[in-house]
Amino acid sequence: MPAHQTATRSGVQAHIRIHGVLHRQHFRRGTPPAVIRAWLLATELRYRRLSTKRTGLFDDDARAYLQAVAAMPTYAQRHLHVSEWIAVFGRLPRGLITADQIAAQLHAWRKTKAAATVNKRRTALMHLYTVLDGKALPNPVKDAPKFPEPAPAPRALPYAVIRQIFKVMPESRSKARLRVLAYTGIPPGQIATIHPTDVDWRARTVAVAGRQKGKGTRARVVPLTAHAVAAFRAMQRTNAWGPCSSAGSFRSSVEVGRRCPS
Repeated sequence: MPAHQTATRSGVQAHIRIHGVLHRQHFRRGTPPAVIRAWLLATELRYRRLSTKRTGLFDDDARAYLQAVAAMPTYAQRHLHVSEWIAVFGRLPRGLITADQIAAQLHAWRKTKAAATVNKRRTALMHLYTVLDGKALPNPVKDAPKFPEPAPAPRALPYAVIRQIFKVMPESRSKARLRVLAYTGIPPGQIATIHPTDVDWRARTVAVAGRQKGKGTRARVVPLTAHAVAAFRAMQRTNAWGPCSSAGSFRSSVEVGRRCPS
């Protein structure tokens, strides 16, 4: 039996390698040798019995997996990713596929595919092993690391869409605040600190107080475009100065945007 015991400062480290996977267990000093031998034997019997689940060929196992997850909402995408793995490993016995082989294929794909796409293929293979084997068997995909993904780019609505949304929204304080947000970029929390005297109508500027949140910001004077001036005029008409519930305002704008004609 490919098992070993190593003395440590606090006891004994027992380890056994089964199908290339190392299993370890630490026992306190004074543990009877029979207990350690019993753990080694039980571990070998357990994992050799479980490993019989991986005697099938990869493509057969992959199709069995796809049948098992056919009800998942993203099945079409999952089928596509698993098909890529079938093209790679095909008739190779699944039990012989190593983490190094998986990592090598992920790196090969990364040369032409985005990190997010490659990571999704990795996730699909990870789930395949988990569904077919359960969580008891070691998953070779875990040793094939993910690729770092760039932070997602900020998404914004085109101003033509924003103007259309404002066109159909009824006049309100929420609409006035949202117009200021849209045409100045000032965060909602700082919009709530602006007073009428902070707006210089002649110079077309607004004084914005600094904020303490996060790294904080300094007080600044923001120049205003014609749309921004009109937005502050709407703030004045509706008396929208002071604290407000930005969450409610955003929900209202989203609902109006859904109903907005194209």
